[in-house]
Amino acid sequence: MQLLFDTVMNLKVYHKRNYEVTDGIYPSIPDFELIWLQREISESLPIVIFSHHSLENSFRKRGVSNREEVQNIINQATANGKKILLCVNGHDHTDSIEKINKTYYFTLNAISYKWFGPEFEHFCYSSEIHEKYPSIKDIVLHSEPLSAIISIDEQYNIEIQGMEGGYQKITPKELGITGPWDGRILSPNVSSMRLLFE
Repeated sequence: MQLLFDTVMNLKVYHKRNYEVTDGIYPSIPDFELIWLQREISESLPIVIFSHHSLENSFRKRGVSNREEVQNIINQATANGKKILLCVNGHDHTDSIEKINKTYYFTLNAISYKWFGPEFEHFCYSSEIHEKYPSIKDIVLHSEPLSAIISIDEQYNIEIQGMEGGYQKITPKELGITGPWDGRILSPNVSSMRLLFE
């Protein structure tokens, strides 16, 4: 069973921050969705949860602010024999895998770019490109679209077939960005791996 967990309440106006905010920290999973999650994971089917924001990343406003509450729901379900195999998210535009108790949390890298913001603006494309796409000065583009194929076998082991990519005109290192960013290692890749179910 696949569950899509709505951490962005209205995708058409995401740029207007149209998602649940609690105590000035965003995003937050509303109570009605936590109740929905508890109900849905009570099924006996193996489950993969998809969300835009991370249910695991604790770095400044990257993951959902009430991630511990979400993880407690997931951990209680797995302790009771439910098979929550994988939580997949985007948003961080990085490649990451973490395991919390029995569940894997996979951050799938962005298809095309990593945003760094105006403090790292650069002008490595033609003036026509920069005029047509004014935000391009704040991002580092991947050289090719990134993707992954995720397979689950009969024993609930997970196979992720990722891919190696690159950067187009400039790298984060050339902008002076080294080490982790938003709590993640920077990479224009999606790692390939096999995750064993316990």
